[in-house]
Amino acid sequence: MKDPAQYGQQWAGVYDRRNPIDDYAQAAAEHLHSLAGKNAALELGVGTGRIAIPLAALGTKVHGVDVSPAMLTHLSERPGGDRVTTSLADMVNDRIPGDFAVVYLAFNTLFMVLEQRQQVQCVRNASTHLRPGGLLVIEAFVPEFQHYTGSQATRTEHLLDDEVWLLTSKHDAVRQVIRTQSIRISADGTELRPVDLRYIWPSELDLMCQLAGLRLRDRFGGWQREPFNSQSTHHVSVYEFESDDACSVAA
Repeated sequence: MKDPAQYGQQWAGVYDRRNPIDDYAQAAAEHLHSLAGKNAALELGVGTGRIAIPLAALGTKVHGVDVSPAMLTHLSERPGGDRVTTSLADMVNDRIPGDFAVVYLAFNTLFMVLEQRQQVQCVRNASTHLRPGGLLVIEAFVPEFQHYTGSQATRTEHLLDDEVWLLTSKHDAVRQVIRTQSIRISADGTELRPVDLRYIWPSELDLMCQLAGLRLRDRFGGWQREPFNSQSTHHVSVYEFESDDACSVAA
């Protein structure tokens, strides 16, 4: 989807049901809190606060940015949402006042920027928000295509007594873009919610961060610091400024 605000409008009403504050979100919050401590952290693409809310509950001062008014409204209505400061802004270009100990993009958020040039700009913009010694954290899936046949795939995501969610995908290997349609079928009818992603290989991400003056400090296979290897399906990558000593900013 080329318009992130439209994505938020279509997904905000069902996002919390599909993506609750669960073990994944809690593990992400604990990892980020170990880096930021009680200092300020900035989430780019905060959505409905799946990670920001438990992170704020741990004592980190969280500021969340999203381009979707609908997503931010749902965040404010969730229990604990009042602990998160929010801004309606574009994470690729807009500058949020202040300096942050940690800036993070989780759950493939960077992939929702559909052009490489803009992804590079998003990383650069993120780096401008870091205080000296600050850390940029990016979590995303590692591309894998064995389930595609003829650049297409369909799978069942959720199968419940009263509804089923299907995901259909089409892969453009040249542009590194995956176009998806999430299909909900229930007694109420059929609903379609598209999501487009431009995936980034970990090595490509390292180069993007290098262009922003950042270097890789750590890479894990998940939020619980699992080893990252050839079998990993996700990565959590932590970057620091080239000139900074490798040290934690937690206080």
